[in-house]
Amino acid sequence: YNETFQTVYATRYRYNETTGEKGALYDEGGVNDPLHGLNPIITETTGGIHDVVKAYLKEIMDYHIIVDSIHPGQEYYESKGKGFIRVRFTDPGRPETAQFYGGGNMEQNKKWGASGQWDDEKYRVNTLDRKQFRNGVTYIVDKMLQQPLESVYSIMAANDGLTSFFKMLREVPDADYEFFSNVSKYPGITMNVNFFKAYHYTIYALNNEAMTEAHNDGLPTWEQVNALRSSKKSEDKTKGKYMMQKIVSFLRYHFQDNSVYIKGYDINNQRYETAVKNDLTGKFLSVWATQDGSSIQLVPTVVSASGVESHNYDEQVSVTTDGLYNLMARDHFFYQANSDATKAVGSISDYSARTVIHELPHYLHYIKAPVTAMNNYEFKKSTATVNISMDVSDNGDGVVFDGGVVTRRGICWSYSPTPTIYENVIDVESTSDILVNQTVSITDNSGKPVYIRSFAVSKYNASGDEASGLSDAMVSYSDNEYCLNITEGKTAE
Repeated sequence: YNETFQTVYATRYRYNETTGEKGALYDEGGVNDPLHGLNPIITETTGGIHDVVKAYLKEIMDYHIIVDSIHPGQEYYESKGKGFIRVRFTDPGRPETAQFYGGGNMEQNKKWGASGQWDDEKYRVNTLDRKQFRNGVTYIVDKMLQQPLESVYSIMAANDGLTSFFKMLREVPDADYEFFSNVSKYPGITMNVNFFKAYHYTIYALNNEAMTEAHNDGLPTWEQVNALRSSKKSEDKTKGKYMMQKIVSFLRYHFQDNSVYIKGYDINNQRYETAVKNDLTGKFLSVWATQDGSSIQLVPTVVSASGVESHNYDEQVSVTTDGLYNLMARDHFFYQANSDATKAVGSISDYSARTVIHELPHYLHYIKAPVTAMNNYEFKKSTATVNISMDVSDNGDGVVFDGGVVTRRGICWSYSPTPTIYENVIDVESTSDILVNQTVSITDNSGKPVYIRSFAVSKYNASGDEASGLSDAMVSYSDNEYCLNITEGKTAE
C-alpha cells in the first residue's frame, strides 16, 4: 500500500533465469514517488503498465481463492484462477492447522530452503487464524502463495529419467508439428508447449524404459523419419510424412486436458480429451482416469470407424508414487508487439497454462480404425478401364507404424452409392500397412455410373481385441467417393 498515492502499488524487478533470483529494480513507466525513492506502478492509474499490474493483482487474488471446502485426505485443490494449491494439516482433526503451498512455494523451498525439500518451513504458508463466515471460510496466513515459475520444458529438462520422451518432443523435424516454441509474439520464460492455452493440463511423461518399450513394439524414430524425408522419391517423402504423424500422435496422446493430481479430487472412470484428433471424426481421442488418493489408473480408447469410443482395458496403465508425480508447471505466455523478447514488460493479454506432470512406466496404447483415401484417377477409354491411386496413411494402431495391423486393403465398387467390402472388391496384395499412390484398375463395360471407394481392414475389432473375422473387424472407407462412367471415360452425371 502506497501512502503517497493512497492506493495499492507494485514495484518490478529484473529476473535471473539461471538462478531464479531477483535482480535490479525496474521502474520504467512508473509514477514518481519521492517519499520512497521509487517509481511504482499504481492501480488507480489507467492505461499501459498500470492496467497490467491490475490484471496481475487480480491473478494473485484468484490464486488465493479455492472454490471448494478443504479437508484432510485431499491435498490438491484448484484455485479460482485455474492454478492448483497444495494443502496439508499438521493435525487432521483441527482445521486451523492447515499449511498451504503454491507451486512457487514448493519450488523456492527446494532451491533455497534449509532442507531442500518441497515442504521446508522457509516458504511454507502457515495459518495464523481461521474465520468462519456464512458463505465460506477465510484463512489468515503469514505469506503469499506463489505460482510456479518452472515450465513443462524446464521440468522435463531437469529429470534424466524422462530424457528419451523429452528428446522426442524436442526433435520434431517439421515446424507445423512442433511441441515447444518461444515465438516472438508470446515468448515465455523458457520454451512453451505451443498448443497450450489459458487452461490446465496433465502430461503423462514416459520414462526412458517406456520409450524403449514403445520403439521395440514398433514406434519409429526421428532418424527413420528424416531418412525418408530426405529421399529423392516422392513416395518415400510421403511415407516419411505419415511416419512423422504417427510419432506426433503417439506423443500427443500423452497430453490431456484438465489437471489430475494424486490426492487431488477423487474421480472415477472420468473421460478426458487428449491432444490427438481423430482424422475420421474430427474429434479428440479420449482417455479415462480414476484417481483414488494413491494412484491414477488410465484406460486408453478404442475408436470404431463410426467414431464410437470404448475402453481398452487390456492396455490399462497406472501412475503411482513410485516414480515422479504431481510435478507442477506453469508455461508463461507474455504478449509483446515487437520481436525483442527483452522488451516484454507485461500486457493484459499475458496468460498462463498450468500443467501437472506424472511419470508413466508404460505407454498409452490407443486403437482406431485405419485411414485410407483415393488420390486421383485416369481413364483408358480404349479398354473401358480406370486407374485409381489410393493411400493407406495410418493403420490405426497408436504405436505400430507398419506391422501387420491392416489385413486387407483395396478398392470396392458398385452401381449404387457407398459401396462396401461385401460388394465388388479389388484387393491390393501388400506386406505393408502403409500404401502411397497404389494404383488399382477397374474395368467396366456396362455404361452405368460406378461408385468407388477405397477401404482398409484392421486386425482389431471395435473392442480392441483381435478380430475373429471380417464381420468382426473394423473396416474404414475413404471419405471421398468417385462416381464414374468408366465405359465412356468420364465423370458420371
